[in-house]
Amino acid sequence: MTALKSKKKIFVPWTGDYGPHLYGAILKIDPSYLPNEYLSSDEPVAFDVETDEKDNFVGIGFCKKATEVLYFSELTDFVHDILTSNNLIGHGARFDIDMASKWDIPIKVKQLIFDTKIASYVLN
Repeated sequence: MTALKSKKKIFVPWTGDYGPHLYGAILKIDPSYLPNEYLSSDEPVAFDVETDEKDNFVGIGFCKKATEVLYFSELTDFVHDILTSNNLIGHGARFDIDMASKWDIPIKVKQLIFDTKIASYVLN
């Protein structure tokens, strides 16, 4: 039987960096502009809504390119424009679409082209 070697924990000081060299994607929180590719194209947008225990809006994330994530902590015109002008991919998207409707953002059912939660049930 071999002895387990102790693993030293390496402390890495926080630099405020979410860069792709660390996590694979750039996180843009409350961006001041909306990249053109998020305004209606053939490529779908993955999205996920975050709420508190009373279903109040906390934030929403969007991903269209594998190396960039947009996160909004407020319901802005950008959020409305992305959700209403793109095909969407979600995880448990029915809840997210219901919440968007509650916040007066109309998402058409035909916009949802894939739900990873439903796919996980089918595959497992």
